[in-house]
Amino acid sequence: THAGDLTVFEWTHGPVELVHVDIMKTWSLANAVLRLFFQELIPGVSIVLHQDFVHYNTVWIHLLMYRFKDHFEPIGQVPGTTTVEFRLKTDIPKHLLTHAYGFSDFDEVERKAAFAYSRSLVADEFMRFNIDAAEAMTPVHMGHLDEARVLLDAALSREAAFKKEHPQERRRSELVKVQERL
Repeated sequence: THAGDLTVFEWTHGPVELVHVDIMKTWSLANAVLRLFFQELIPGVSIVLHQDFVHYNTVWIHLLMYRFKDHFEPIGQVPGTTTVEFRLKTDIPKHLLTHAYGFSDFDEVERKAAFAYSRSLVADEFMRFNIDAAEAMTPVHMGHLDEARVLLDAALSREAAFKKEHPQERRRSELVKVQERL
């Protein structure tokens, strides 16, 4: 834990073996994490725990981790949580970690692939609907509400079918939170 503005913070403590990320709430914070901590990760050693991986509103995590997928080995979802764990396999080129990412860096094809990849990493079948919620939230952030509604409606239909098949499932996905934003 550190007080202050992470976007202007400077890390001076050297290599990082474990980073528990619970601050990638915006593009600027996501870019700060890349610049400050991902540059300090040690291939074959460092672990990244993305606490908000299975959360509807942290869509950039999916886009970035997909972009860097060749550099990370997914270890898996921490059972009973929204956290997914990764191990760095190879160095990520510095220019990729100092770039200021935004939605314009990811075309529709890559966005779709990123969320499909993220769903594949989530062991809890029902919690994959939260990844669907993040995918639907992406066009909300981009101001493309019609696209968001199409993605949301498809995901709500899949969730309804899942619950019909699994009547014991009582949890609510975060799809409703996207619905509230539309």
